[in-house]
Amino acid sequence: MARKILDHDLVKVYGDRFDKWKNKVEKNKLIQVLYWGDEVEMPTPSQVTDEAVGRVDVRIYNYGRGALQDGYIKKKKKQGRFVPLKLRTGSGKNLLEVTFIDVQQGDATLIRTPDRKLIIVDGGEEVFLARILASIFPGTTASKPLNVDALVVTHGDADHFSGLVKLAEAAHDTRTRKRIHTKVLRYFHNGLVKLPSSKTVNGKSKSRPASEMFGASAKVGQVRYATELWDDPRAAPLLNGPFTAWVNVMPGFIDPAADVRRLATGDHDAFDDFRPAVDIDVLGPAAEDVNGASALRYFGSSASRTINGQSVILRLRHGNVHFLLGGDLNTDAEKYLRERLEQDSTLTLRAEILKVPHHGSHEFEQMFLDEVNPVVSVVSSGDERASKDYVHPRANLMAALGRASRGPEPLVFVTELAAFFAYRGGIRPERHRRNSGGELENRPAGDRKPFFFAHERLVFGAVRIRTDGERVLVATESANSNIKEAYAFLVDSGGNVTLDDLR
Repeated sequence: MARKILDHDLVKVYGDRFDKWKNKVEKNKLIQVLYWGDEVEMPTPSQVTDEAVGRVDVRIYNYGRGALQDGYIKKKKKQGRFVPLKLRTGSGKNLLEVTFIDVQQGDATLIRTPDRKLIIVDGGEEVFLARILASIFPGTTASKPLNVDALVVTHGDADHFSGLVKLAEAAHDTRTRKRIHTKVLRYFHNGLVKLPSSKTVNGKSKSRPASEMFGASAKVGQVRYATELWDDPRAAPLLNGPFTAWVNVMPGFIDPAADVRRLATGDHDAFDDFRPAVDIDVLGPAAEDVNGASALRYFGSSASRTINGQSVILRLRHGNVHFLLGGDLNTDAEKYLRERLEQDSTLTLRAEILKVPHHGSHEFEQMFLDEVNPVVSVVSSGDERASKDYVHPRANLMAALGRASRGPEPLVFVTELAAFFAYRGGIRPERHRRNSGGELENRPAGDRKPFFFAHERLVFGAVRIRTDGERVLVATESANSNIKEAYAFLVDSGGNVTLDDLR
């Protein structure tokens, strides 16, 4: 079998599919949709006996089954003849792949460079990143782990990095399809670590003031600065719960020889090893000199607004196509960063694809969005429970993205809308229930009331973007094999955008 790269935007692969609800194997069913740039294994020319046949045999990696599977692609007819399947071969033909994953409340972005290096930006809060990586990269072991060439935690909120703890723990999962071993070769972050929200004063527990939430601070005029920045959070003497959990798993997760450092505006050299396949500029956080040392300013008096506003901001370039990953910037931070970058002619916010800051919060600056002037905007949001319901994305933000967008057909995606759930009915314990005291008791005969309604996640939410540096494909998954949302456009060297037909 020969490895090939698909040069079509959407390709359906058919074969045998096991229906677990019917408990049987069904023949000639759609097993997977592949995208531009996906790899398949195909027969060598000597194995092909009839080029006129209306199908092409392939072998693919089936993410649902976690294994290689034989299948076939139906060839389309045009003017009575079968249309050839377009393929790329050889080295240097890979695309830049950026996938924004639905992790419910939080962020997680996977980047695969054309030379197949892997960058992860944020890890969400729950187990979704671990599950997706285990399906994409099966068969890892402690001796042959998945190498993460760079891990970037934009800032220290749990919904951006606690999922990495679960990723580290997934190495010990007893279920093969959910087990994954990873090794991080570079770990970058913004240098701020959160302390516990309370402290003991004269034997009594008191709330820690915002000015102490990141350790030492100093005030210059009316502006307060966090002055205790860490290259390696493991060196910090005091951490809050999520940071403690993260530090505890780092020794078995991050390579002992890994480059571990905090980033600030201009630290582009951190990504030198990824050039020339992709250029990555560090736009933020914008550190300032306070008493001869680097410091990060507080935005207002809030620790939360500060750690969000001082997110690591990355701008990626592949050919004519740029991505801006906006962390959790808020209104004050967007204005501050925009004004700082205006003083540096070598840096710009402008990008064709924007990972919208802060999950589509109402905290945004229109001028910031106007300068980005995106063609595609992606909001990473999901409100899985009442305590996480921040009403993201906000209606005014979605309208603002439309106003700021570029090109004849601007696109706005939301990761949680790309996921799909199927209703599976009411679920009830058959034998026991909890009484008013929380203790288990026998369920009375005839008590058939469901305790909750169950849904199964059939499709992980993901917004996939593929580009060769000039052409861009944007696509989302769907549980309906006949409906796939996908768009394509071209970007010239001046940033001008024209729509392109899907292939």
